[in-house]
Amino acid sequence: MTKNETEFSKYATSFYKIIEGEKSGKAEFVKMLLKMGLLDNGKKIIDELFPTETTSKGKTIIKREASDRLRKFLHGTNDISEIADEVYAALDHDNYGAYIEALEDYEDLKLIKFAQALELDADIKDINKVRYDIAANYYSIIEKASTKNYSEPGKTNDCKDVVFSYTLEEPEKKALVKLCELTDKALCDLKKLTDKISDKRHELKNLTDSAEDQNWKSYLVDDIDSLKESFDEDYPKLEKLCTKLIRLLEPKTDMDEEFLKLISYANNIGNDEYKITCPDEFKYNAFNLMISNFKECIKRTLRVIDKL
Repeated sequence: MTKNETEFSKYATSFYKIIEGEKSGKAEFVKMLLKMGLLDNGKKIIDELFPTETTSKGKTIIKREASDRLRKFLHGTNDISEIADEVYAALDHDNYGAYIEALEDYEDLKLIKFAQALELDADIKDINKVRYDIAANYYSIIEKASTKNYSEPGKTNDCKDVVFSYTLEEPEKKALVKLCELTDKALCDLKKLTDKISDKRHELKNLTDSAEDQNWKSYLVDDIDSLKESFDEDYPKLEKLCTKLIRLLEPKTDMDEEFLKLISYANNIGNDEYKITCPDEFKYNAFNLMISNFKECIKRTLRVIDKL
């Protein structure tokens, strides 16, 4: 048994016992594990490598030969380097983002126990660091296994990184288009809210001391508070979309300057100046300018995508 076989087998076996609780079938588990942290094109490759079939009873199962192969990866009798090139190339290399996100679905205590089983030097008081260290360990295992298959003199993982940095696969294109569309809509919705808040605050300032205006003032205050609550609920959704945009585009910034600009706008969306909807002196100028520039950048990015 090679070192790479031992490392992957140890990782997979510990994951299966500690985190999964040995609830699923071994082949199904390994296939799931191999798809963790992969971009959509990578998941498709795993599905092609380990296809499924439908039984006479209508149940979907992994084909027998593929199932046997997956179980051997778990036991260490098959060398993971057989597929490590495909897995490593398709992993989300943006600071282990997608893999860490997948780990968030599991219980913190189980992740800590898993990290300890792997003898990782993880700070158990910081679950985010635990997830990061687990992801880094997995990437290291796959990366070391993938280098075994390079037979050309001087060929390194740098080659794969270059290809990854200058390639936008079809699933990535679709994801980018969808994220741009959703972000554009979120920006429009927030601008409508801030415009309403601004208009109503302006109306509130111009009220007189008359009984009629004072009655109307109570209504306006309630309405503004309601709009502000909606803003506070919707803004995190925009921030989440921006985080995903950054995660997708950061490895691709050399492909087009618009990607770098879009990342800049997405990064700045967390600025407090864009979240202030309360003070009387706030005129929404900074927010409106950001919305306009962000939307224009999205339009240019969508035009760029069609040419890639």
